[in-house]
Amino acid sequence: MTTTTFFIDCTIALIMGCLIGLERQVRQHPAGLRTNALVCLGAAIFVAVSRLAGDTNSPTRVASYVVSGVGFLGGGVILREGLNVKGIDTAATLWCSAAVGVLAGMGFPIEGVIGAALVLGINVGVRPLARRVDVWVRAMGGETTYLVKVICQGKQRGDVQDEVRRRIEARKGWVVGTVKSKHSKRRKQASVLVHVTLPARNDAAVADLEQDLELRTGVIAVEWEVLLEQPG
Repeated sequence: MTTTTFFIDCTIALIMGCLIGLERQVRQHPAGLRTNALVCLGAAIFVAVSRLAGDTNSPTRVASYVVSGVGFLGGGVILREGLNVKGIDTAATLWCSAAVGVLAGMGFPIEGVIGAALVLGINVGVRPLARRVDVWVRAMGGETTYLVKVICQGKQRGDVQDEVRRRIEARKGWVVGTVKSKHSKRRKQASVLVHVTLPARNDAAVADLEQDLELRTGVIAVEWEVLLEQPG
């Protein structure tokens, strides 16, 4: 492997990593342009090292080590909020970026370009299809997620948040997802946002929850809406 070949392979890996990462960066995911570019380039360099040493069998072994290493890196971008797990797609994208880098580092630039194009195609093209499937499932009466917003007095934010969670969990089949709160110092108010999933769509039951919460001391107003897409 010559220095020129090494430079070309690494440059190709870097470009493909940037293209994959650009889509993640635009969508504001934890591992964006730089992370994917570095993973792709790093994988190519590791594989190229064995080729520079003249060992024809070593690249495949190095590739297996790269896969293991990227697995730990991918675990760092997976986050859990309540029952919602975020970052799995980003972790899988990092894994694919490493695979593309391995192809480039082993001297298969055309195959690497094809791999990068397929990764981009999945991240960009399959997303609308997945959303349509989610909407269709909810329209057929499957699990339905609601966003419940409770506006309360700022000093009672913690108590209200606990009360909202308790009342939701007391209802059979209801699952509490992400729970967030925002405080407005100017108005001395706070907003508690809760994602709750029901076995089937039941607006009347959520309206009953709204009335129950409005009777609580410190609660100013309650709003809710149906989420046609999964939160996050």
